[in-house]
Amino acid sequence: MTVYVIRSATDRRTRRIHQIRSVLFRVLETLQTWHNRSVQRDQLAHLNEYQLRDIGLSRSMIHNEIEKPFWRA
Repeated sequence: MTVYVIRSATDRRTRRIHQIRSVLFRVLETLQTWHNRSVQRDQLAHLNEYQLRDIGLSRSMIHNEIEKPFWRA
């Protein structure tokens, strides 16, 4: 016996809305991550030598990090 499931247009629309929301959430999450990296690298770049020593870093150690583009981890 074959059972056919007929999905209504509302069911398809609801699934599509959930898919779109999921994609938008991932996009927003990525944008937030990029923004946070950019802000953190800018803050790191503006630390003075005393502050860097206090956290155990030197200017040469952070050079590579602050030169990275925001999208690169």
